[in-house]
Amino acid sequence: MAKIIIHRSTSWADRLRAYRVVLDGQKIGSLKAKETAEYEIAPGEHSLRMGIDWCGSQTINFTLSDGDTKRFACASNLQGLKLFLGFYYTFFSRNNYLMLTELH
Repeated sequence: MAKIIIHRSTSWADRLRAYRVVLDGQKIGSLKAKETAEYEIAPGEHSLRMGIDWCGSQTINFTLSDGDTKRFACASNLQGLKLFLGFYYTFFSRNNYLMLTELH
């Protein structure tokens, strides 16, 4: 088996809500603020994204071999002055509402 580890930071905009963890188009879990989750998955090619309501993150495609581990971090894009752009992200840039990054 392979493993992915996802850490969610906290931000004011979504601190009370959970993000959906979507692997290969299927919800496999959720993350609350400051949580870290580990998921054992089959080796091979996968796609990962995070979601909240009808918004979410960009999709990250990756490949894992047996025994490999990939780490990811997610957070709201509405931080600092971007907090005032909630309307824009909600209606015009839904796949950038959340940030998802692969950690190396």
